[in-house]
Amino acid sequence: MSRRELNQWLNLKIQDDHLEVWLEAFLVDRKAQNMAEKTLDFYSTKLAIFTRFCDSQAINRIFQITPDTIRRYLLWLEANGHNAGGVHAYYRTLKTFLLWWETENEPEDVRNPVCKVKPPKVGIEPLEPVSLEDIARILGTCRKGEFYGDRDRANLLALLEIQVLGRGNHASRKSLFL
Repeated sequence: MSRRELNQWLNLKIQDDHLEVWLEAFLVDRKAQNMAEKTLDFYSTKLAIFTRFCDSQAINRIFQITPDTIRRYLLWLEANGHNAGGVHAYYRTLKTFLLWWETENEPEDVRNPVCKVKPPKVGIEPLEPVSLEDIARILGTCRKGEFYGDRDRANLLALLEIQVLGRGNHASRKSLFL
């Protein structure tokens, strides 16, 4: 091994636990997996916020991240105006990163801190039903006699029949002319 290679290796070992080094390596790994640009942007944006939080807590090494750090991060996100779904998205991103780091690093006698943190709960809000008039308009765009048009029409009618799209029982529906 040349002196230059040895210095590079030593530099890597010294910086091995720097959080920003691992975050960059994670993004490189995801890019090498040919993930969609939007997915890469999603990870990059969410992890940049985590980096900002860690900086505010004087955390710059990955081994400084504890379950308490993650919980405080989730509370910080909520306090800064993120709704439950948004906080959950940040949690999922951080969990993906830390599980990847564990796989890459294979630390001995170190338990991944994210494994001790339960994901935040996200309420499921029901969607407004689609009106029969809207369904009729959508069905009007399905071209009869064409494969995709007939398929889409059949799917919409099946969803309507099992009341996924509409609300109420059959007796309460207004007529729908097809």
